Amino acid sequence: MERWFHPMTLENMNCDVHFSALPGNVYLQINEAELGRLAPCRGAPKQSHNVTIGSECRIDETVSVSCSSIGKGTQIGENTRIINCIIGEKCVIGSDCFIEDSVLGDDVRLPNEVHLQKQSVISEQVNYPGDLDVPENSAVCSTTPHEDFEELVKYKKTGDVFIWSLFNGDPFWNARRPADSGNGSMGDGEMHNLILEINSSKLAYNISMEDVAKHVFLAFLSLPGNETWTRLKELCTKWKLLFKNYYKPKKSQVQLLLAIEDRYKESTAEFGPMVTRLVHFLYNDLDVIEEEAILEWAESLDQSSELRRIMKPIVDWLQEDSEEEDDDSEED
Repeated sequence: MERWFHPMTLENMNCDVHFSALPGNVYLQINEAELGRLAPCRGAPKQSHNVTIGSECRIDETVSVSCSSIGKGTQIGENTRIINCIIGEKCVIGSDCFIEDSVLGDDVRLPNEVHLQKQSVISEQVNYPGDLDVPENSAVCSTTPHEDFEELVKYKKTGDVFIWSLFNGDPFWNARRPADSGNGSMGDGEMHNLILEINSSKLAYNISMEDVAKHVFLAFLSLPGNETWTRLKELCTKWKLLFKNYYKPKKSQVQLLLAIEDRYKESTAEFGPMVTRLVHFLYNDLDVIEEEAILEWAESLDQSSELRRIMKPIVDWLQEDSEEEDDDSEED
């Protein structure tokens, strides 16, 4: 947040969530009753900088917090230190704790005097045991892994929590790598970092791979600059590494197409003319989606929908191509 410059700061943004700015790049979420006040009804710990703090938080004045985001309704006890962390909503963190470079989901409970390993990942609704010994490169979760993760993640139960680890032994986090390009676009290093951040959040909140697949592409389509086909095509090419990572399974490809459908419904006039070109480009040029996924998604569209009508030429082309391949195989 040190890179924010006036007037592009949180308290001036036009959104449903309102913030009040304090010295040290500290931003407090405020409710409607506090709008217009010269100062919010509550403050932040004196030892805080580069921080966003949600509404209804109770944070002891002796807490030290920096470069972190704290969700609304969270309570933090005295003398706790938090550095470079994302803390979810309605968490309860005890006194004399130390948390650095970590992600905590919503409704996490940490007892007093817990010192988490660097780069810890703790999922929502974990009641963290005070004597828990967590191996390196692990995540602490409240449930077993979703079926989408069965080939990637192994786990063991310890008390009321589950310790997840990757089968290949890799960490859930990696060291940040410098960007490969300096032209404002994402290089491979930054793209790898983005994939790691998404994966960490996915594990922390135990989100299914299908939900991740859909929301990743929805977020991509909402990026500034995607209003024209030339720019959208350019960004798709630059994001190919991320797309290849998330859209290998057919069901994830279908979620990508459902994201396109949602975007079409939201912005029919602007996005509609680009739909067929985008689907064709992802299939034919980038090899991100497969024929089976396109046909399955197209079949699910309402018979009378305009989107089904404009997709018909591509569907017909794919079906004709498939029939020709079948004829060739029969001749052989």
